[in-house]
Amino acid sequence: MGKIRILDTETINKIAAGEVVSRPFSVVKELIENSLDANATKIRITVQNGGKSFIEISDDGIGMDEEDAQLSFIRHATSKLSSVEDLFFLESMGFRGEAIPSIAAVSKFTMRTKKASSKTGIEIVIEGGKQISQNQLAISDGTLIQIKDLFYNIPARLKYLKQDQTEFMHILKFVYASSIAWPNVSFQLYNGLKKVFATSGNNNLEEVVSEVFTYDIFKQMRKIEYQLDEIGVTGYISLPSCTKVDRDKQLFFVNKRYIQSDILGKALRNAIATIFPSQRHPYCFLNISIDPSEVDINVHPAKMEAKFADEKTIYRAVYHSVRNIFEKGFIPTQPEPAPESFIREGDDKIVLSPQSYYKKEPIDRSFSPASMDMIFGEPVSNADHYNPLETFDYIEKKQGNDRQVASGLMPVMQILNTYLLFWHQDQLWVIDQHIAHERILYEALKEKKQEVISQELLLPETVFFDKTEEILYHEVKIVLSEIGFNIEAFGSGSYIIRSVPQFLINKNIKTMIKDIISETTEKDAGKKYNNILISIACKAAVKAGDSLTNMEMNKLVADWLCVKNNMSCPHGRPIAKTFMKTEIDKWFSRR
Repeated sequence: MGKIRILDTETINKIAAGEVVSRPFSVVKELIENSLDANATKIRITVQNGGKSFIEISDDGIGMDEEDAQLSFIRHATSKLSSVEDLFFLESMGFRGEAIPSIAAVSKFTMRTKKASSKTGIEIVIEGGKQISQNQLAISDGTLIQIKDLFYNIPARLKYLKQDQTEFMHILKFVYASSIAWPNVSFQLYNGLKKVFATSGNNNLEEVVSEVFTYDIFKQMRKIEYQLDEIGVTGYISLPSCTKVDRDKQLFFVNKRYIQSDILGKALRNAIATIFPSQRHPYCFLNISIDPSEVDINVHPAKMEAKFADEKTIYRAVYHSVRNIFEKGFIPTQPEPAPESFIREGDDKIVLSPQSYYKKEPIDRSFSPASMDMIFGEPVSNADHYNPLETFDYIEKKQGNDRQVASGLMPVMQILNTYLLFWHQDQLWVIDQHIAHERILYEALKEKKQEVISQELLLPETVFFDKTEEILYHEVKIVLSEIGFNIEAFGSGSYIIRSVPQFLINKNIKTMIKDIISETTEKDAGKKYNNILISIACKAAVKAGDSLTNMEMNKLVADWLCVKNNMSCPHGRPIAKTFMKTEIDKWFSRR
């Protein structure tokens, strides 16, 4: 008897479901796309436990009659294709006929649907791919689908899902993307009983963009409209003064379909390479309008990838659409007035450029001795010039051996405004000023974290969080408070920053807070606290390119020699390189 056998239907369905449904986000994506194909104008999404235990999506689309509802559970049954040629002219979101049977195979699935021409609707209940019941019901037009206990019959898949909040964030991002691509459709997203996100569906793209990115960000975005041959590129991109530490808010669409594309991402990165600060990324969304026959969406069952017939032209279109915006120059323009529904107090505040702390202009700073009381004592008024090297003075707090270590220093020299050279204990030392200072600040924060005092801002600043950022902020707000931040909720995603750790005065606080919450993804409380300390120390430290006075250089080196773990920064990068006197003598044949 041969070893090859035909798998049973249940096993086939579970294997196929794994390609289409990988996590709760996949379920939401497939069902929203079905609603859009059904000409829905209102789509409501409700999830619980990140979509693991409950997902419900309802719409006011055309619905299905009894025959179509039953056929929808048969794999590769679809209303969107009639022949293989149709694959080359796709205009619908779905087309493979796999979503519903795949979802039903790995969950407890309930569908209620009704066409406007039908007197009653139909309810079909499926568990693990097997039909449990079918009933006639008096319901409204459209479709409602409930999914309970996703992957209940595939424990291995369930085990590898992320935490509830992480899964919800993936869902939220797709709802963001869908609302931008379809401003004429009203979206509502609930996390349990709480409404997290909503759009009106009035076809006002600017209003949707303001809701997704916040109006504070929208004011600093520029509209993109570009045509290259038969390819159209539309969207919005933020100015270099408004950036993120990651690419989470870069969304790409092809014919209104949300996709992930290396070629589009590369074109965008290259277009902004000499315009935006290094390692900073714009808020951006781009929609590529192209002949459906020139793009293949049928690359993967998830339909999140696209292959273009002419990638070079696509690249050029995206590159020049972005480049043209900035080559026009930064002439301040007043954006269209926002509807009253999303204008918030504080919107007229000036937004500081991230360069204000990523690239500091050299200034002539006079040196005056500082003490730890400056940070851990009573608040004092701001100095005319903030000197970050006066933030932590270990020499005045250390006794005995520490003073002796520092006293053996010879004059310090700065090279390329980045590296410090000095002679100490018969060795030539070369240290990186940024990561050396980062280690100093980190150790001081770690040792004195309960004593850090806040400096009240003369003019409180208002920061706006989108829904994603707001969720992340609530995870770290206690840590920020312990470190010295005083941030108060002001409603509708706006928060007032009233005080900050004293050593962060004169920093771009709004951008720093957004960066901190974006970078802090660790779930363990201890690790999260440590990562925040590292992030703050990194952002508060002097930077490569900062010109330092002789007194500042000597103080930094002296503090660094006295600090613990001083051979690497908190990220693990080496701080120092040494050369023994005997080694230097050999260079010149003295030995």
